[in-house]
Amino acid sequence: MAVGDLPQWLPVPAGWVRMGAAASAAAPAIPPERHRLPAFWITRTPVTNAQYARWCATTGRAAPPHWPGGTPTPAQQQHPVTYVDWSAASAYAQDAGARLPSELEWERAARGEDGRAYPWGAHPPTARHANFGGQ
Repeated sequence: MAVGDLPQWLPVPAGWVRMGAAASAAAPAIPPERHRLPAFWITRTPVTNAQYARWCATTGRAAPPHWPGGTPTPAQQQHPVTYVDWSAASAYAQDAGARLPSELEWERAARGEDGRAYPWGAHPPTARHANFGGQ
């Protein structure tokens, strides 16, 4: 990994996380359960297309299928990499001296102890909070 590819790590303190899901048309309800997690670290930002492209070039891994000619466009360089399967993401993390977070760790980092709907609270996302819906 190049020096510019090293992520900024943030500590997530030990604590509780709630897991579960309300019933939907596709699946039955999963009763909520609380799990205690030890402290861990997570990166502040996702891996960018530029970082992933350098890794692909170094390792010979296949580029995501939506990159024209196997390279992200200049406008895509700093966007989070997408269309990467678990195996490739795990290999990238391992080469960076890290690992992917578990599902519980991901939920703990995103929701905190209070089980909020979004990292910023209960309010739905806007373009100020996230890249979604073409915004």
